[in-house]
Order: sequence, then C-alpha cells, then structure tokens
Amino acid sequence: MKQTILFKGAVCVFFSGLLLAMNYVMVTVYTAYRIGMTPVVIAARDIPPRTVLTEDDLLETEIPKGYILSRTVTDADGLVGKITGIAGMIPAGSPFYETMVEEVTDIPDRSAALLNEGQTVYRIIADPAELASFTAGMHADVYAVIPRKTETPLSGCLIDSARILTIRDHQGAVLSGREGDGIPYLAEIAIQREDIGLLTQGEAQGELKLFPSRDPYDGKKEASRCAGSGALSYLAEGEGGH
Repeated sequence: MKQTILFKGAVCVFFSGLLLAMNYVMVTVYTAYRIGMTPVVIAARDIPPRTVLTEDDLLETEIPKGYILSRTVTDADGLVGKITGIAGMIPAGSPFYETMVEEVTDIPDRSAALLNEGQTVYRIIADPAELASFTAGMHADVYAVIPRKTETPLSGCLIDSARILTIRDHQGAVLSGREGDGIPYLAEIAIQREDIGLLTQGEAQGELKLFPSRDPYDGKKEASRCAGSGALSYLAEGEGGH
C-alpha cells in the first residue's frame, strides 16, 4: 500500500513538474515572439494617388521585426495629413514607406490635392489689400459687380462659402510668411465644377470680388450658389447673361 501511494505521489510530482516545464517553455517562446513583433501602420483600404491621408485610411498592426524594411513609417502621426504620391495606388494591407508620401505644402499641385469630390480650382485676381485679410482654409463669398450702360451696376453674391486653398504672389509662389515677395496677387478657391461657367461669365462681364463669409471657418456648407441673388440670376440664364 505504501509503495502504491509513493508511486502515485511520484507520478503526480513528475507530471506537475512536466506541466510547469511546458508552461515555462510556452511563456518563454511567446515572450520571445512578442518581443520580435513591432507595431506598424498599414493601408486600411486601396488608397489612390494624391490622397490626403486621414486616420480612416490607416490600420495599426504588428509584424515581425525582421520583415520591416528601411524607411518604413511605423507611426500613424507621421502619416496623417500627408499626401500620397502620384506614382500609383497603395493597396490595402501595404505598409507605408517614406517615399510614398509627401507634405501637401511640398507638392506643386497642392491646391488640386485639397479639393473635395466634384470640386475644381478657380483663380481670382484681386486687390492686394483685399487679399491680405484672407488666409488658406478660410471661406469667402464670391460677388460679381457687373456694369450696365443704362442702369446702375448690378452687384450680388454668386458663391457662398468658397474655401480658399492658397494665396499666391505674381510669381505664383504660395504666400506662407516664408515664400514669395509678400504681396498677394491671386486667390485659388474651391468651387463646384458646374460653377466654372458662372464665374467665367462674371469675370467676362464685370469683376469678381471676395468677401469673408459670415462664419469663415465653418466647413459645414461649402461653395454653394447664393439663393435669391439678382447677379446670379442674371448670369445663370444659359450661363451667358445678356
């Protein structure tokens, strides 16, 4: 009886030790595996060229450290707000490399890169004193002043809350406090594509002017036609006026 009890005790001790050893090995292997994993950021979807990256475009995951190539961007903060290159689409699941993205301010077509769907860039030359009160990101209302031979000039709003993309000088340099000659010459604004003809007619028949919107930093409503404007009705008749 005593031998049976001793045998059973020895077996229990053996298997307990074996279980502890296996647990130790598993913990050691798992720890080594985790240490070898490095957090990286990958594309959450197929990302077209010239896309300004947001958090929705990025997905954080982990991959073995040995699979990370040089110049891989591993931090989402280093990607949000940057723009993808023009070379091609970044497929979903792909890591990001430094050569894939640029600062929006460093690309020559920065204005086009800031457009929303259905928008285009329209350039308005204005008085430097008027442009001095604007900066990129503000919203401005576009007015038309149309002279008429036998009547008083017709003036009114055409576009409400057009977003200003850039302010440029005579040489086309973007004014940012460090570039250009410091004298504003034209504003690049974002408008709906269907309004190109309207503003073109406004310039052909008169003059376009920019005025700060009622709430110049409210992005809820952007680049819509002004309701009830006489100048708009005048120009919108066949997008040709009289």
